[in-house]
Amino acid sequence: MDAPTSFFFGLEKKNGQRRVIHSLLSGTGQEITEPSQIRRRAVSFYSTLYTSEYEEGETLSEGFCNGLPQVSEEANSQLEGPLTIQELQTALQGMQGRRAPGIDGLSVEFYKAYWDVLSHDLLDVFNESLASGSMPVSCRRAVITLLPKKGNLQDIKNWRPVSLLCVDYKILSKALATRLGKAVEQVIHRDQTYCVPGRSMVDNVHLFRDVLEVSSSLGINTGLISLDQEKAFDRVEHSFLWKVMEKFGFSAGFIAKIKVLYNKIESVLKFNGGLCAPFRVCRGVRQGCALSGMLYALSLEPLLNKIRSKLQGLFLPGLNGNMVLSVYADDVVVFVRDQKDTDILVDIVRDFSSASAARVNWKKSEALAVEPLIHKARLDISSRETPSLTVALCRSKTLCLQQLVDAVGPELSDAQALGSLLGLHSVRVAQRILQLWSQILCPEEKRLLSSYGQGGARPDPADPFPEIYLSPGLGELTGPLLQVANSGKMTIHRADKRTLYMNIVKTTNKNVLKDRASTVWSTRLGAGSGPGL
Repeated sequence: MDAPTSFFFGLEKKNGQRRVIHSLLSGTGQEITEPSQIRRRAVSFYSTLYTSEYEEGETLSEGFCNGLPQVSEEANSQLEGPLTIQELQTALQGMQGRRAPGIDGLSVEFYKAYWDVLSHDLLDVFNESLASGSMPVSCRRAVITLLPKKGNLQDIKNWRPVSLLCVDYKILSKALATRLGKAVEQVIHRDQTYCVPGRSMVDNVHLFRDVLEVSSSLGINTGLISLDQEKAFDRVEHSFLWKVMEKFGFSAGFIAKIKVLYNKIESVLKFNGGLCAPFRVCRGVRQGCALSGMLYALSLEPLLNKIRSKLQGLFLPGLNGNMVLSVYADDVVVFVRDQKDTDILVDIVRDFSSASAARVNWKKSEALAVEPLIHKARLDISSRETPSLTVALCRSKTLCLQQLVDAVGPELSDAQALGSLLGLHSVRVAQRILQLWSQILCPEEKRLLSSYGQGGARPDPADPFPEIYLSPGLGELTGPLLQVANSGKMTIHRADKRTLYMNIVKTTNKNVLKDRASTVWSTRLGAGSGPGL
């Protein structure tokens, strides 16, 4: 054990200072520095976070919950059985000591030291709570402490909430989790490796490595989409969870036991060394609860089951069937075969969001493509042949056609210069981008580009150069590169004197391009449009 020297006291003081919040941003982005206002902002944020948004929708819910695997009758009989002292003792002995206690201040070491005295009374309390449907206040109330994450710490979203539960609650939840662990293996698909006995995250790691290696070496087009679940564990709606468990075939008696642990629960925010007023928690699975991982996996399984049934996924030689998912808790990776798979996935996620109030953050979700000529390259959903184009254009601030022509020439032929301009590592990728751009230019547009490159068509120095923005959506776009911005002042025939570039690259139907640009599969799968759109 380290001696209590000034060095270690200094470290502890420094760590404590990092957890002090001196200012926060309000919901409108204004800085708050007054302590009471900071406290109210934090409490308001978390009380809103744990407020239910669930709306009953039988049609959508049934669409996800029908056809789920069923728990066996034998498993249900074991789940419903009465609690025993031996179960509670086994749960306690499996808990690690030297952990922060809950609101009652009683530690794991206390319960282990006085187990012989407390065991029978604790069992009576648990049985009475399960029978009455309500637990003591200390078991229903958790302390939330905030730990700093990356990013701007004035944004309350960049503080990680950690719930501290009382040890007696943990003992009960661990005993019930031991029972549930024997049943979830029957209903949770093998591609979900979180909180299922006998499964490990290492299996996911090996699978990713093998898929990337085999797909690349065999030249198999493969797409991997990693879905970022927004506040995943905190957004589990209790009503939806109970419905899902019922559809899995869990008995009403066992579901009732789980409901007791979530009946009228509260949280108290520990803020800058003090405790705030408690607030109700109407959704989310509780951190520190041994059941939370399995309950979350159960709530997510209807979404995963729908994805497996609708997507083609990945087919590899020598394997029977396809691979669609690799999941560890809320880290969901989907294997897609083509654009059709991606479109179906977006629709399924949208419907599941409506049915369960869960959310996928598309801006933080990621996509990776493995193709014969584009090894491990990022790509755009609007054109599967243009890897990372949207992001590369934005990052390098190459937004105007003038910049492109000045760099690679009017013939759009210098792939090495384009790679250098956009920061692309593959010359073949740059060459493919230039080929796609060249294909959508009509002969007249190519003539104007050539004239510009030879100095025969320069913009009027007295007139600001009208910028034409590049569109990364090169899939099947046709239609004029040059469009009249103001028909009364300028036409394509006067472009050689006034300007060469007039407007944004568009299709004849503007709405088509906007729809295509609204789902951009770039380095970050974000809802938004390409540059200049």
